[in-house]
Amino acid sequence: MSEAIQDRNAGIELLRIICMIWIVAFHFSDHGAIDWVGNPLTLNWFLMAYSALGGGIGNGIYVLISGFFMWKKKFNIKRLFKIWFEVWLYGIIIGAICFATGIENFTWKTFFKILLPVIGNGYWFMTNYVVLMIFSPFINILINNLDKKGHLILVGTSLFFFSFLVTIPNIVWPQAVNNNILVFFMYYVIGAFIGKYKINGFEDNRKNIVVLMIAIIVMLVSELVLKIINFNVYFLIWGMEKITVVSVASIMLITFSRIKGLDNIGKIVNQIAGSVFGVYLIHIGLLNNLIFKNIFNNENQYYQSTYIIWFAAVVLLIFSICVLIDKLRIRLIEKPVMNLLDPVLETMDKKIACLFPA
Repeated sequence: MSEAIQDRNAGIELLRIICMIWIVAFHFSDHGAIDWVGNPLTLNWFLMAYSALGGGIGNGIYVLISGFFMWKKKFNIKRLFKIWFEVWLYGIIIGAICFATGIENFTWKTFFKILLPVIGNGYWFMTNYVVLMIFSPFINILINNLDKKGHLILVGTSLFFFSFLVTIPNIVWPQAVNNNILVFFMYYVIGAFIGKYKINGFEDNRKNIVVLMIAIIVMLVSELVLKIINFNVYFLIWGMEKITVVSVASIMLITFSRIKGLDNIGKIVNQIAGSVFGVYLIHIGLLNNLIFKNIFNNENQYYQSTYIIWFAAVVLLIFSICVLIDKLRIRLIEKPVMNLLDPVLETMDKKIACLFPA
């Protein structure tokens, strides 16, 4: 989820951070002890409803960002290895802790899921993301051989089959052909279109911000309306494939890619953004029940007037602790391992580059 330093856009790096904080909040709403959906409408209910938006939108934005940058890049085995190694390392360490402490009962199925996290679908997002990265050089050939009109048709066709139809209630057939990797492909080609053709939305970015705020409010209102009519409140906000989610995620990428004036905090933003992947891997998975139901149980807090302050503090605390843990991982493990393997990975990159001539 990180790109070369020269391609860093402080606005997009800030977006990475915001999205991961939002995803942590979403996981709190989704995995927490309280069933907020069935509770009466209160300010705390709307806080959880807003948090629930972060799952689909946040995940979608990470794939959009990959397309935004990677459409013009050569395949890089080092980048792919770093992603795989991080997923594998956290899986092994967290799995060992959970087995040793009794947080998770040992089963061979769980063991192999930890040992082979991508193939075993230990983290559904990362499984699909790694597969997308493997196919990215072929997708990039397609993108780079399309003109703007052809690329737009590809975006529109993907949206129709993998997003629009799936958003219509009681449409069964797309479920048979739709899966996460096709949704990831759709997001990738949309992100590539935004990046390749520098789609800016309104000339005045403040208008983009207004449109974004309106779109988010509309999604919140949809949750309220669906609750009132006793329908699934998650219908238009989860998962990633919903046309409402794709729309808001795309608007956010366009808006944040144009944010300027972050030079003074650019280095700090880049440092934090470099660990958002680690935040995801640490706080969800085998540890989610421990974090969201035991350590930070919101069942009693939810009914307090101070819940908003408590909730925000806990989400930021989880995010911050995970960032610090990941920085230690990078310094103590990733850098020595990558220094050792760099010559081998560079040789492999050169051989692979011959298969995809510029």
